[in-house]
Amino acid sequence: MLACPNLGLQLHRYIPSAVLQFSLGSDSKAFPAARQQWLQALAQGYQPDQALATGAYQRWQAFTRALNALHFKAEIDWRLVVGLGGNSVLETDLTLHRNYSLPIIPGSALKGLTRNYATQEDWEVAIPDEQGQPRQRKKAEADLNRLFGTLDQAGSVIFFDAIPLEGQARLELDVMTPHYPDYYQKNRPPSNDQSPVPITFLTVAKTTFAFAIAPRTPTPGDRADTVLALALLKQALADYGIGGKTSAGYGYFHQAAESPVANNAPLAGREEEGEGMEEARAQARELAALTPEQLQRKGSLELLSTLRKMRSPAAKRLLAREIEKIYRQKGVDLQKKSEFFKQIEQIIQEKDIHQ
Repeated sequence: MLACPNLGLQLHRYIPSAVLQFSLGSDSKAFPAARQQWLQALAQGYQPDQALATGAYQRWQAFTRALNALHFKAEIDWRLVVGLGGNSVLETDLTLHRNYSLPIIPGSALKGLTRNYATQEDWEVAIPDEQGQPRQRKKAEADLNRLFGTLDQAGSVIFFDAIPLEGQARLELDVMTPHYPDYYQKNRPPSNDQSPVPITFLTVAKTTFAFAIAPRTPTPGDRADTVLALALLKQALADYGIGGKTSAGYGYFHQAAESPVANNAPLAGREEEGEGMEEARAQARELAALTPEQLQRKGSLELLSTLRKMRSPAAKRLLAREIEKIYRQKGVDLQKKSEFFKQIEQIIQEKDIHQ
């Protein structure tokens, strides 16, 4: 029987019995192992229907543009988990689009983050005026009430859910280990004789999200507020982060470079389709799933051999770009492999002789 392709249904409706069969009388090692293996398989196999994901992204773009929204792209610095404490039988959760099973950041969360940043920080941002000239804007209580609204009046801007760019996202497994489980589950005082039980959970990693904010009305004042809100959101994502475990480095974003590459995930190459392109993407996915240690052990000779076997110059260039990107993302020292990366750069810069 085919597995359900909707990740949300798998996490909330089709959990294997081995993962659920956990009680005080059962083997304490069985549950974490079964849970880890299942979630690892979900993370590694996560690949939403391409046509459905692309269509969802295009509809999001069309809808927000129809409302004169301003857009920007930002990439996760490391990992992101929104909705970790959500209502789930697994006791950990991940916020996904109900229909498309894509990881999203709710607009309400983005609005709350931006308001918190705007309220707590003594900010000053430069935004363009009607003539396109930069103008300094400082924190003012009247601006905050107008932007975000009050109990009596709606705010002047609308925050939309953020969605993965082109519908492409990458999931990774992570773990947290409460050292005093009896303190949380049985209301007992914390003590060193309690056995920690690792809890694995899903995160979104190295994915570029598209963000949008629209004016509530088409008036010049609301349009100016949209520009201000956009600048504040960018700064809040970089300084505060969003979602759970921000104190551990989760949820921070940096501005994505404007380029034809839609995502920093292994499927990011957007060259024309052709011979060997899918094979190159499959190789990139395998490399992206490796740990930094496994990547180093794989060795430059093996990777260069794989590159030489690519069936077209375009596929070879695609895989070379992904190898360079994956090494950088995983923090593998580039200097120690300078000769290797020199050859990688040469492949990337080669012209396709068939063009």
